[in-house]
Amino acid sequence: MRLLTGDTHGDIISRLKCLKKQKGYVIVLGDFGLLWNGGKDEKFTIDWLNKQTFITLFVDGNHENHDMIDALETVDMFDSSAGKVSDNIFHLKRGNVYNIDGKKFLSFGGAASIDYDMRTPGKSWWPQEVATYRDFNNAIFNLEKVDYKIDYIVSHTCPESITSVFGEKIIDDPTSLMLEELDKLCSYKKLFFGHWHVDQEIGDKYHALYKTIKELS
Repeated sequence: MRLLTGDTHGDIISRLKCLKKQKGYVIVLGDFGLLWNGGKDEKFTIDWLNKQTFITLFVDGNHENHDMIDALETVDMFDSSAGKVSDNIFHLKRGNVYNIDGKKFLSFGGAASIDYDMRTPGKSWWPQEVATYRDFNNAIFNLEKVDYKIDYIVSHTCPESITSVFGEKIIDDPTSLMLEELDKLCSYKKLFFGHWHVDQEIGDKYHALYKTIKELS
């Protein structure tokens, strides 16, 4: 079982409680929100996820405590490296290619917050939310190893050319621009992303997910 869903903002129990005792992997497409301030609600949710039979994976979004994510222990996983939250929860790092249950996934999290000027640096906003050229170069390095052939891209935002579909174009988001280049370089089936709080398919290749839980074949 490989499942995908959109932004949970810490409220993942209500989203996933329907899965019960299914085994496999659930990938949250950014704004996971479980690493925020280390409060009681977060600890309760992490304990709940640890008791499930599936493993929770997440791409980082913009509304995350990136200091906490950066401080995670790095472990070898899925022929690559991931950040370990617990034995059952892992962060998929930007630019890494993961072999998850026989399918290759390029992870490329991050996005620019349009509300950053209303947030407090180090408390509700972190500059690491935007992808860097180091992240992009890491993606190129790992894609070269698989001859630029993967099955899926999982990200938080979407390629720059797709943003206008949602009635808003963030022209100064380097993350979307980098995804635009990666989109052109890769041979892959589909790109799944969150960020926009909608469930929508754009053509056959691009899929925005929010509350939908989508299973991959």
